[in-house]
Amino acid sequence: MDVSQAEGCSSSYIPILSQWIYHVFVSFRGADTRKNFTSHLFAALEDNGFRTFRDDKELERGEYISDGLVKAIEGSRMSLIVFSKDYAGSRWCLDELVRIMNCKGTLKQIVVPIFYDVVPSDVRKQTGVLQRAFAEHEKRFREGSDGKVEKWRAALTEAANLSGRHLLNEANGDEAELIKMIIEDVREKGTEAVKGLILNATNVQVNTKPFEKMDRLCCLKELNLKDCHLSYLPDEIGNLISLRTLDLAQNNLNTLPDGICDLTCLKRLRLDDNNVSHLPSGIGMLTSLESLNLERNSLCTLPETIGKLSCLKELFVGNNKLSHLPSEIGDLDSLKILKLQHNNGFHAFPESICKLIRLRGLSLYDCNLSHLPSGIGGLVSLGSLNLGKNNFCTIPDSISNHPRLETIHLNNCAKLRSLPKLPTHTSVVAERCPSLESLPLEMDQLGWKVDYSKSSKLAENNFLTSLLKQLPKSKGVSELQHVVSIVVPAGDEEVPIWFPYHGRGPNVSFVVPPSPSVEQKLLGWILRLLLWAPRQAPYQQSHELCIEEVICNKIKKEGLLDVLFTLRVGPTDVDHVWLQYMPQGYEGLQLEGGDEVEIPIYANDALVKNWAIDLIYEADEIHKGTDTLYQVVSI
Repeated sequence: MDVSQAEGCSSSYIPILSQWIYHVFVSFRGADTRKNFTSHLFAALEDNGFRTFRDDKELERGEYISDGLVKAIEGSRMSLIVFSKDYAGSRWCLDELVRIMNCKGTLKQIVVPIFYDVVPSDVRKQTGVLQRAFAEHEKRFREGSDGKVEKWRAALTEAANLSGRHLLNEANGDEAELIKMIIEDVREKGTEAVKGLILNATNVQVNTKPFEKMDRLCCLKELNLKDCHLSYLPDEIGNLISLRTLDLAQNNLNTLPDGICDLTCLKRLRLDDNNVSHLPSGIGMLTSLESLNLERNSLCTLPETIGKLSCLKELFVGNNKLSHLPSEIGDLDSLKILKLQHNNGFHAFPESICKLIRLRGLSLYDCNLSHLPSGIGGLVSLGSLNLGKNNFCTIPDSISNHPRLETIHLNNCAKLRSLPKLPTHTSVVAERCPSLESLPLEMDQLGWKVDYSKSSKLAENNFLTSLLKQLPKSKGVSELQHVVSIVVPAGDEEVPIWFPYHGRGPNVSFVVPPSPSVEQKLLGWILRLLLWAPRQAPYQQSHELCIEEVICNKIKKEGLLDVLFTLRVGPTDVDHVWLQYMPQGYEGLQLEGGDEVEIPIYANDALVKNWAIDLIYEADEIHKGTDTLYQVVSI
């Protein structure tokens, strides 16, 4: 057929994302309705908040409808079929119709026929104006068509039997009135079908006016308006009473309407990366809210009513302008995560926060705090605590007996001078604390994985020497059942004392000496590594250093232990010591006199300058790695 004679079928769709890609697919014959009825229908859909795709060009059609068109049909929740006089004259329209009716059966797609200038009975029986079109189809596809004409007929019959809209019978020929009826159908059936759907308009310029007409979408569960250039939100947003998730991140919002407080079913609310300066006082009405993200805004305080969010589990308020928190923050009984980092105008921190017994993660990094509540140890569920870049000199002693604290970050605390004893199961990161000078000297009070790198005052005070001298007197060592790893800067006077031999290199190998006496039992052993990571290029990045295994008696392949320690060393011109204590019998590794031990050390640069081994016996005598006492030899 000549291309000029082949009038294709134009289509449009409205996007609503979830299990469906689009909300509505509109099928129509362009020559019949493109510049009149269908054009007005598109305008009405857009005015009511439905985004549509309009094929305004007469595109050359191939033998089959395109893959993109097939995906649009199959991904639509609803299809509108505009039956006009020459709709059945286009084989592409009829192929679309077959695909639509298949989706109705297999995907439960909603289909609404619109009888524009034809009667339903002619469509159902292919009589009247349709009879002439099918006479031509019968001639063209008489042979080798795989029943194409029969499929078209069946699809037309099925579609015509559905409940739809009729221009003459229902609207008395008034096209504007018919369009109103169609929009009403779309709203009602969109509302019925929108349960569990997500309206997703991410990274699209959105006009907020359509939200004023969203009262019918009372069953909408998720609304994603991230990065949509929104400068305000209408009060009618509160009409979406079934909403569970609302994403307003990365917009230009300064305030929030009071109507947002009517979303009493809301569980997740994202407002990060806006410019919101205050929250509505009615925010406490969101009693179902579980996650609230307010990061990177301009909040100076939080309303007292926030304490009424009894189901709130996650509260993110980092990078704002908070100067204080209301005491009602302690009423958030369900809170598990509280992030307040980079609010460096804080004047005080309420004691009531210690009531949050379910809190698992707390970040106060860079909050300009000079002290912490004395009862912070009452946060019995706390697993992670970030206190870095603050101004306190010490932390409360109540932290010492914390039952679940796994990690405490104290990086960049310029005024931090001392730390109390810490739980043995806690990992401590306190890099770049130049005033830190006093730490516990008991091995079981330092935490299990501790990093004090670049905290130069420790080197000036010879902390390493004090710690190693205390080991023979330490009562807690005999009770340690796990590995302890400590990184500290080493003073210039300490290095020659504790690492008297030079040029040993990074490979550790030694022979375990006999026990000092028959009655003395080995409690554990310490590996000391002298590290260096220069600042000069190309050493600007962190250097990874790891110990993956300990090989005991390599000939017999006994005592193999995988994955012991991993350390990342940042650039520094100061020597550091990585001290690792291994209790006897840990993971089945038992050392006895005469055992040959190898500890491969993997490093991306030559970071290990020297090493030493200490054995700790039950009699609390420490034996430094000398030939006399250790009989250390290369293997």
